Amino acid sequence: MTGIKYVFDDIIVGGGLAGCLMAFELISNGRKVLLIDEGQAHSSSAVAAGIINPITGKKYIKSWNIDLFLPQAVKTYREIEKLLGITILYEKNIVRSLPDISAENQWESRKLDENYTNFIKENADISDFQNEVNISGNLAEIRQAYRIDILTFITSLCRYLEEKGGFLCHTFDVNLLKIEDKQIGYLHFSASNIIFCEGHKGIANPLFPDPGFALTRGEATIINIPESRISKNDKR
Repeated sequence: MTGIKYVFDDIIVGGGLAGCLMAFELISNGRKVLLIDEGQAHSSSAVAAGIINPITGKKYIKSWNIDLFLPQAVKTYREIEKLLGITILYEKNIVRSLPDISAENQWESRKLDENYTNFIKENADISDFQNEVNISGNLAEIRQAYRIDILTFITSLCRYLEEKGGFLCHTFDVNLLKIEDKQIGYLHFSASNIIFCEGHKGIANPLFPDPGFALTRGEATIINIPESRISKNDKR
């Protein structure tokens, strides 16, 4: 393969949350990584709320495999913080409303289920909210929830890789990709593997005509109340 100047173990296309986590795992296992990302300020990861919520939905169901995934997630993000010298993981209880008697009964049934014990605060602390927020019905409190500062994570990791020559701010063009003798070639770079973490753009990747997923979207409403006396804090 001609024109190659830089050799890596792995090329990752996409520097969102998935791509950066993949890069971190590979780096942690001694791999030399090139991360390619075009650096869009309004990418899905850059504007995501970054909430890990153990109990979700109108029926208050535990998130899939949360007992298995949560300890590993906390461990991984703490290791990332140590490597990059940043703080990105904050433990925060989630307070949510129980708008009617049906919701209250559903929540009470979860409180009696021992599989939910670790994630439910027996008596919700609503003192911060009583005189600040007008909410019909009662409130419930979810424990072991977390907020990830995704933007700080991805910008810090890309900067870390850039300092080591492992980041390319570039719009990936699949037409420039070469695959010869089990080697990947792209521009002046080569690697043994290429991993696509493109998010919604993956649906248009010609290398994967049937990606096996459909597009979706979400919304986060962030409210700033400067004069509020609500004092629940991030927990470290």
